[in-house]
Amino acid sequence: MAKTSIKKLLNEILSDDLENVYMHITTKAAEWAAAGFVEEANNLLEQLWSFNIPHSKHVWLQDEALQVIWELSGKQPKNIPFTFKDVSEIE
Repeated sequence: MAKTSIKKLLNEILSDDLENVYMHITTKAAEWAAAGFVEEANNLLEQLWSFNIPHSKHVWLQDEALQVIWELSGKQPKNIPFTFKDVSEIE
């Protein structure tokens, strides 16, 4: 992550903009999973979800992508905070 991205993320955390932080971490986990680092992505998500921050409605696309990856890999994180769709309905 570039220094400017880290600084921006730290500023968001300090400003209590948890929605943006949640979206950023979820997006990063989806990128990791797509790159083949499914277990690492799952660990990151489990850590995020352990803070009991309400699940963002703005990460539905990442949720669907992750669901497909979990289905294909057979590896799911614990305590997934969203309802799964039927994989055949995901475009």
